[in-house]
Amino acid sequence: MRFLRERIRLTQRAKEDAKKETESSARDITAALTADEASEILEKIRVNTQRVFTATKDRQQRKFLKLVQEKQPSVSKAPHVDQTPRVDKNKWLINLSSRPLSDVEVSLLEKGLNFAVTPTNIPATEIVAKVESAIRTLDSEQADTVRRSFNNILQQAEPPKPNITKEMQEALKNLKQDDSIMILSADKGRASVVLNTDTYHDEMKILTETARSISTP
Repeated sequence: MRFLRERIRLTQRAKEDAKKETESSARDITAALTADEASEILEKIRVNTQRVFTATKDRQQRKFLKLVQEKQPSVSKAPHVDQTPRVDKNKWLINLSSRPLSDVEVSLLEKGLNFAVTPTNIPATEIVAKVESAIRTLDSEQADTVRRSFNNILQQAEPPKPNITKEMQEALKNLKQDDSIMILSADKGRASVVLNTDTYHDEMKILTETARSISTP
């Protein structure tokens, strides 16, 4: 790329030099010839210059297109083949529990455990607590000004639009209330794993006992 920029710069410089030389020659020609003779000669020069310019431009364009084609990966030579990567969502959720999951629950869990569900109302109490904590270092007048401004903003605030359907909201509620299962993040990747609570506790017990036996001399 650096070589290409330098080549363009040198070409533009040569073009400017040729233009100045042509203008100088044109003045000398018009001074030594009659108006008709000078006009005819200058027209021939213009036509010849345009011909050389067009030929050079076409040659450079062919070279550029050839370089682009050589740099493209071989898969691009098959234009009718869809190269869009496919995402296997079946690996985003692993259900190892005895609880069958509905299609809505599966769709919800496939979003991942890092997916943040928009709140249904403004958490005013939590926000007020954060604001009060932040204005402790202010004097009373400044603190009251912040409180008034914040109250005005809070009164006009509206909850954000939900980012899941009502069916998913109900599914989320059911999953939270089901104590027979635990939903965990896989050790690798973004997959969510659903386990029976008893199975999870048994595995944790085994790991704890194993760690204890290793640490005990």
